[in-house]
Amino acid sequence: MVLDNWPILASYFEREGAPIGETELATQILGIYSLPEEWQRLDSSGVVDNWPWTVKFSDLSFSDGKLIPKELSEDEKKEAESKSKKKPEPPKKGAKPEETSKEELDRQERERLEKEERERKYQEEWNALDEKGRFHKKKETPTEEPWFSFANNPLSILKSGDKLVDLEDEINGNKGTFIEFTKLAPADDDPKKRPKAKTNISPDEIKPIHCVGWVDYNDFHVNPGLKEISLRVPFMLKETYEKKLQLDGERKGTGTALLDNSESQIVLPDELSDYVLAKKTYAYIKISLSAPINPPTPENPLPDPHDMIKRENKTFKQITPDEIASDFRKQLKIAIEAIAKEYVNFMGDAKNNLIKKEKTNVLSNIRKEERDSNITKFLYHFNISGKAELLKEKLKRYLVRIVREIYKKRTNIIGVFKDQRDQFYSQLFAYATDEVKLAMDEYVFLKKDELHEHIISSYDQSRKEVMQYAIKLYKEVKKNFFI
Repeated sequence: MVLDNWPILASYFEREGAPIGETELATQILGIYSLPEEWQRLDSSGVVDNWPWTVKFSDLSFSDGKLIPKELSEDEKKEAESKSKKKPEPPKKGAKPEETSKEELDRQERERLEKEERERKYQEEWNALDEKGRFHKKKETPTEEPWFSFANNPLSILKSGDKLVDLEDEINGNKGTFIEFTKLAPADDDPKKRPKAKTNISPDEIKPIHCVGWVDYNDFHVNPGLKEISLRVPFMLKETYEKKLQLDGERKGTGTALLDNSESQIVLPDELSDYVLAKKTYAYIKISLSAPINPPTPENPLPDPHDMIKRENKTFKQITPDEIASDFRKQLKIAIEAIAKEYVNFMGDAKNNLIKKEKTNVLSNIRKEERDSNITKFLYHFNISGKAELLKEKLKRYLVRIVREIYKKRTNIIGVFKDQRDQFYSQLFAYATDEVKLAMDEYVFLKKDELHEHIISSYDQSRKEVMQYAIKLYKEVKKNFFI
């Protein structure tokens, strides 16, 4: 796990997945800045005063936007005041000019010092900013440029249920959402009834304005517990965004960087010239949550994985000899099935069809020789391919369990006397052989119709030979002991 991502993951564990409860999302539009000249001319024309300047964001609607003209600076205000005042009458001939009082001189000196101090602080702040910061500083100074203000501000909305899940997906999934800035005609707008223009404006300039921007939620995502962000959102015309999507689809896979949404640089092809983008118009907004979507990470140190993933301590249960024998027999069946499938792959699919067509299961000598020859070839192939060794190694650990738990042999048997060792090997061989026979009997009984005819015929023949040997042995015992 990357340590940098730990706070996000820990926060996700803290809220246990999908968000529950509710949070109040409050949004404040601090202003819209760097306005195009087209907007200012349209607003001052008076033709479309009933078209509201509106911001829509996260189910909130700010519909009382107002264009604030550029304000006068202190110097400009004083200059305007001095021009509006009547010039004092010149002193009469021979009269002495009035001397400026000491109080007035002190006031003028204070104003001069205050002005110098303001200019010094402003210059310090300006020098400390980078290019982007200076751009925003200039645009957001009321005495520099006009801007849009919203009186009904801030607005808030309660997010719960599906709305809360959507907000969580915007923060942790999409890492953002859209904001819209519009000046659209109302439904009852009639161009013929519009007021006469107060200023000289072209009819082509009287048209709706619809802009979109992307609100980046990444700070909410990477900083669990964060409840407030302030950011500047660059705008573009909606038609530009739609063309951008269309071009993205056409150029998909070409690696062409069509649009970079950063504030410092937005790149578009020439055919998508956009006066809003060219002017770098943006909204300055503040978003706050009453409760964070991603709760803060625990104050305790990072937990140990063993503390996070707790496992129950299961009581040890001694395995019984019957369970050991059952496990061994299951593995034998798996091994038998694997060998049978390998034989089919080696010889071709010839399931027990020929035997079904014959009236008896007795094979001719020629077919027996052919079968035995094929089995010999298969066993050679099975051994040199290494598959036999794999099966042997897999069964070995089960034989070790049998030796330890059933025959109670827990030490190396190399040092045991030869007669005892041979006796043990004989017992173990007899046990394993019996288990193989039992497993083979059960498997053939269940899968007889699916097995290769050679396997069935060889198995039936071996069982008959065993029965013949048992009958022969029984007759000899009867002859020797019951004469």
